Amino acid sequence: MKRFTFSLQAVYNLALSTEKQRKTRLARVEAELIDLRAGLNRLKERYLDAKEECAAEMQKGLSSDRLQQYSIYFDSLFNAMVIQKEKIVIKEREREKCVRALIETRREIKTFEKLRETQYEEYLAEERKEAEKDIGDVVSYRVAAK
Repeated sequence: MKRFTFSLQAVYNLALSTEKQRKTRLARVEAELIDLRAGLNRLKERYLDAKEECAAEMQKGLSSDRLQQYSIYFDSLFNAMVIQKEKIVIKEREREKCVRALIETRREIKTFEKLRETQYEEYLAEERKEAEKDIGDVVSYRVAAK
């Protein structure tokens, strides 16, 4: 009896390889997203620290030049936070694309697994038929031999 071979094994292997690549890509994008969010948090902390410094200096008396420096610094921090938030939004969209692609690949794999199972069941049914035929031949031979 011949061995069972799945007719779409090469395509199935390709889908498994694609799934692995997409999982790796998703992990990389999620790591980048974590870094971007950490960067945004650092910018917020710097903003809050500078705000406290500015308030403390205002209590002691603050020159207009120093106040202007704070204003420019706050504007630059605010702009940096806006840019960082935009980067986060872009990276979140990329993450969603990766997730959708991974889900699609997973669906393909499930389909291949169901097809493989169906083909294997057909293979087993064919084996049973051949075994029954062989048994029938043996029985016929014994009956004819008597």
